Amino acid sequence: MAIAVFIKQLSVGGAEKQSLLLTRELQKHYPAYLVVWSRKIVSPGYQDFIEMNNLNVIFLEGPALHKAFFLWRFLKEKRVSFLFNFLLINNFVGGLTGRLARVRKIYGGIRNCEIASGKLLWQKNSA
Repeated sequence: MAIAVFIKQLSVGGAEKQSLLLTRELQKHYPAYLVVWSRKIVSPGYQDFIEMNNLNVIFLEGPALHKAFFLWRFLKEKRVSFLFNFLLINNFVGGLTGRLARVRKIYGGIRNCEIASGKLLWQKNSA
């Protein structure tokens, strides 16, 4: 059983920090991977955290469709049973890709008490 935590990027923020902490704790007991949609922004503090805790981090490369295909293949090859998504793009892409890869449990993270109406449809489709 493997676990993946999926985040858009590693800029300074609450969801990003939460994803790092979750991956660190899960990795103590299970094969756990932090999958990052974009390598464009990586906070130096988070890079240090990754190295200090020896986290398994996978950065997705290329255009969006290529990233989604790589994620699907990764989830299947690693036999990921649990997928934790953070924020809108990850909830949507992770939800659909996780279903196609037959991930047993997919958890979506929402970091606001109110969801804009435009985002609500995306959130519902990823559940």
